[in-house]
Amino acid sequence: MLYWIPVVIIYYVLYAALSHHSNESGEWRHTAYLFGMQLFAIWPLVARYSSNLVYDGIVYDFIVVMTFYLTLAYFGCTQNFTWLQWSGFGLAVSGLILMKVK
Repeated sequence: MLYWIPVVIIYYVLYAALSHHSNESGEWRHTAYLFGMQLFAIWPLVARYSSNLVYDGIVYDFIVVMTFYLTLAYFGCTQNFTWLQWSGFGLAVSGLILMKVK
């Protein structure tokens, strides 16, 4: 069923953390790890075993957006966001949720 959700969350927390460290430190080592992570995409496995591809795609995208940006917010990358940027983020998340509303 939706057993892939924890895997996606862990993957994108690590991906956001490496993105942050790559940006802050400027070391190529973190960038190389990011390239390596791209070799192991999760979506092909989700798509392969999905019973409802559209629903699982929306859930997957929602989890990716929330996990990635909340992790970056945890690292302080969003401290300069204005109310307009937070509103845009909220609208984007709302749009993903409304895709599933019947």
